[in-house]
Amino acid sequence: MISYCKEICKIATEGSACIGELGQFQFKGCCHAATAAASNCKVISHRGFSHRAPENTLASVAASIAVGADACEFDVRTTADARVVLMHDATVDRTTNGTGEISKMTLAVAQSLDAGSWKAPEYIGQPVPSLADVFELMSPSTQHAVIEIKDPAAAEPIVTLARKYSMIRRTTALSESPATLRKIKAMGPNITRAFLCTAFPKNVKSPTDKTDWLIDQAYKASAQVVDIDYRFTSPAMIATLHHAGIKIWVWTVNAPQIMRCLIDWNIDAITTDKPAIIKTTLNTTR
Repeated sequence: MISYCKEICKIATEGSACIGELGQFQFKGCCHAATAAASNCKVISHRGFSHRAPENTLASVAASIAVGADACEFDVRTTADARVVLMHDATVDRTTNGTGEISKMTLAVAQSLDAGSWKAPEYIGQPVPSLADVFELMSPSTQHAVIEIKDPAAAEPIVTLARKYSMIRRTTALSESPATLRKIKAMGPNITRAFLCTAFPKNVKSPTDKTDWLIDQAYKASAQVVDIDYRFTSPAMIATLHHAGIKIWVWTVNAPQIMRCLIDWNIDAITTDKPAIIKTTLNTTR
């Protein structure tokens, strides 16, 4: 591990053929062996096992369960008849054979669409799943649900359905809105709450200010977790958040080199399109 990380740091410092994830990541602080505590890093599949199956479908959730990820992240929105469904975008255009805004469709119309054929012929006919469908699939497993709330109107139904399917203690509500997370706490205090950071305010510039801002937002949201783009992280940020009693998760990491460094930094969880790779990486760092 030591020699491996030194080589990665050398590549990053010299600025040679570093592209994609590697070219945007600072490897400072990863040049030492992984600690024992790092083996507690959790694996979260991104939109289900989306590298293998179409994102935000029952097929991708089932694949996430089958590969043994600790948790499955997916996005939810509400339909015109107030049902919660899995959908990342505001429209169905990118991931189905239909067009239009999901919020203007009934559940029946949304579920009549093909949400799988764009990925591969074997997934033809995959419907847009409801949250109830997903909880029913996940409930017999040990996998946790990480639900990114794209529509605040989904908050109350999430709590109701999590309670119905005995998923309360295996559900994390993920949102950029502190108000939404506070609402989740009021209705379902045993649901874990994670503040999602996609960007920092323009006036928050220094590493220390960014860390302080994250802690402030987590407190405002009553969140136990901060979920952040891995490129924003550093060993100092992670250590400071831990000292404040806040866990830190990162997204979306697919390169084993970066996974190893984040594990070395004692990150709490990594969201990935390729959960099998992280599980292998974790096994090699233990």
